Amino acid sequence: MPRQLAFAIRLVLAALLGIALCSPASACSAFLLKNGHLLVVGRNYDWHLEDALVMVNKRDIRKSALSFDNPLKWVSKYGSVTINQYGRELPCDGMNERGLMIGLLWLDETRYPEPDERPSLTNAQWAQYQLDTAQTVEEVIASDAHVRITNLGGALVHYFVADAHGNAAVIEFIDGKMQATTGAELPFAAITNKTYAASLKYLRKHAGFGGAREIVRSPSSLNRFVGAARASRDFAAEEKPTLPQALGTAFHTLLEIDQGERTKWSLAYDLPSRTIHFKTYSQESRRSISLQSLDFTAETPTQLAEINSVAEGDFRTALVDYTWQANRDQIRRACSLTRFAQGLPDFMIELAAKYPERNCVPIEAEKEEAELLPAGQ
Repeated sequence: MPRQLAFAIRLVLAALLGIALCSPASACSAFLLKNGHLLVVGRNYDWHLEDALVMVNKRDIRKSALSFDNPLKWVSKYGSVTINQYGRELPCDGMNERGLMIGLLWLDETRYPEPDERPSLTNAQWAQYQLDTAQTVEEVIASDAHVRITNLGGALVHYFVADAHGNAAVIEFIDGKMQATTGAELPFAAITNKTYAASLKYLRKHAGFGGAREIVRSPSSLNRFVGAARASRDFAAEEKPTLPQALGTAFHTLLEIDQGERTKWSLAYDLPSRTIHFKTYSQESRRSISLQSLDFTAETPTQLAEINSVAEGDFRTALVDYTWQANRDQIRRACSLTRFAQGLPDFMIELAAKYPERNCVPIEAEKEEAELLPAGQ
């Protein structure tokens, strides 16, 4: 690929990354319900836009990051299912076949690291990288030693991470350094749109958590955190709950802490069974997709489906083979409905849509291409 074209594609995708999750109004929530073998993450995605693609991402894919600054290169070890609004490889959240879940949430206090010797990638691709390469919270945290998030794109986020072993973490980048809150330092596995430290301090002022303040329902970040933390605490104390009860608690809590029409998706990740259950604002019936029923081998095509293409039940019935045109159409829809992206030229959208064609290549395809080249090329 010519260097100028590669630069143009990265520039376009930088613009898209700046659009995705780029407003404090995209105020999301996440929490973990944990009781015995039951592990369910609840997640609200709050934004002005509902359209999205559910992506089935394959293992054994060689990738190159969207970065001007020493771009990271890696090979996906695990398959995953993600939800993407502004293009393939730029997820809002998702889960991999080992039961690792990651969600992105806005955080004004975020300050990413300054350039150093570590290879870099953007904040949305950081989530895809973790789903591609990690199976535990511990591995996600450890990756900070050799991977760096770049400032490209401008979106300020922190992450909620949970794994099938029952571990959870809130990962934030404050003053240029990763701050991973986990284990005993994470007494309530929840997060909204303030730092975990500020959220926990506010929680301690409320009845049942050390203070006297009444718990109220409110769309504010801190009050949503209190509601999520209370649900996490109360579920842990229940006696022998069932999976249907866990899912019911997750969706009930998500409804209690939603923001009305701004809450576009509500999801419940069943980590042990590798199943994602979800509802959307325009289609309230529950749909689900089991990762254990999907083919993540690189020999078969990446798949996708529009998030509302199934009204209820098994979402697998909607999956079709990936095309760059479908990726383009989603990016185009997202930009047309995003006020500050409506002027993005169509040729730039097309460049962004074609990014995965050369930067996400199956290992076997690389080998076959090399075998076809004349000796010495």
